[in-house]
Amino acid sequence: MSYLLGNSIKKLFIFLGPIYIKIGQILSYDYPILNELYTLQNKCPDIKKEDLIKFQKKYPQLNISDNSIANGSIAVVHKGLYKEKEIAIKIKRPNIEKVIENSIWYTKILVNFILWIPIFRFLNLKEKIYTVINLYKEQTNFIKEVNNWKLFKEANKNSSNIITPLFFEDQCNDEILVMEYLEGNNIISENYRSLNENEKVKIGNSLVSNYFSGIINGVVHGDLHCGNIAYRDDKVIIYDYGIIIELSDHEKEGMINILNGLFKKDIKYT
Repeated sequence: MSYLLGNSIKKLFIFLGPIYIKIGQILSYDYPILNELYTLQNKCPDIKKEDLIKFQKKYPQLNISDNSIANGSIAVVHKGLYKEKEIAIKIKRPNIEKVIENSIWYTKILVNFILWIPIFRFLNLKEKIYTVINLYKEQTNFIKEVNNWKLFKEANKNSSNIITPLFFEDQCNDEILVMEYLEGNNIISENYRSLNENEKVKIGNSLVSNYFSGIINGVVHGDLHCGNIAYRDDKVIIYDYGIIIELSDHEKEGMINILNGLFKKDIKYT
């Protein structure tokens, strides 16, 4: 039953477009009955064959492969070869900005009606939709993502459990990002399910420690979902830098105080 419901909603969201795909990603975490939506993290539809051919002809030096290795709502990822090095090419979906703007217009109209439907009030969909709209305005800017990558890499230069791929900046622009190909296992794969509890804890600790160190350093990854990360042994590979949050000193102090308060509280008395 949960598979049929989740799969039906997934197909509907794919049909409605990128904003709804992002909503599906968020709902997949909040509501286990919709866990089929997890596949929207990196298994969205490919770009059209004719569009891919245009990229292959435009960037012959990258030797872009015919088959994608990950498909998000904003971009798809293909393997390639550059100066004898295996690379991953993140290709922005053609005209995605226009598609998103159209979706936003229709979505804002929809928001005025959804609160009449009880199930949508339960899912808190209005708040999620506006969160997604703001996220999308950030993630379509590939030039900014390169700068975000630099910030994140510098903040994590001393980290032993976070792997940050090398970007080939001379090949990056506002329609493609080129980085070294780093192979890893997805945390929703069968390989992850076969790990023992201790191995899973180590991977989880790597993510949690990165979040805490990010607060201290003032640079926090704002979009760590299953499609953006993988693991290799007990280390975590982070592929996507579309949303990086820079914290002010005031914000850092506030978040650190909140965390200190949580750690000091004796849970036996809560």
